[in-house]
Amino acid sequence: MDYKDFRHIIEQGESEKIEFKSSFNHELIETIVAFSNSLGGKIILGIIKLNFTIPDVCLKI
Repeated sequence: MDYKDFRHIIEQGESEKIEFKSSFNHELIETIVAFSNSLGGKIILGIIKLNFTIPDVCLKI
């Protein structure tokens, strides 16, 4: 995945197959379990959901 693909995923927002998580915590573990019990998905770690920022990087959506 390159920067263009990554940016596209972030611009699309969360869905049934995409989850943004800010850190490794209990909520992340629950999402991993949920995805493993379904058809899977992608978890993007390090995204602050409030304004969809990545530390040291700002993407306008």
